[in-house]
Amino acid sequence: MPIYGCPSRTATGETVVSITGDLDVSTATQLADTVNAELREAPGRVVLDLGGLTFCDSLGLGTLVVLSRTARQQQAFLVLRNPQPVLHPDARRHGRTGGPQPPRRLSREC
Repeated sequence: MPIYGCPSRTATGETVVSITGDLDVSTATQLADTVNAELREAPGRVVLDLGGLTFCDSLGLGTLVVLSRTARQQQAFLVLRNPQPVLHPDARRHGRTGGPQPPRRLSREC
């Protein structure tokens, strides 16, 4: 279960929401409600600090996409800070710890 810190405003006027734990089917609505409230109250720049994110399923990822679109519609920015490898859908399946890997070149031998 994620822990969302209370949104805080910085001197530059951006709002930072720190996330730790899982972003999944049981927690995505909570994040969406938090960010949407911030966008209504003080549109501008909302930063999601994902430094403590340990798991993100497809619904969590979809929530981030929808929140980005919502911010754009309100002439605001949604920034993902400290993205974690769990945001790459194949990371867990392939045992990778980094971001997307460049495509491999296959040699053709005839």
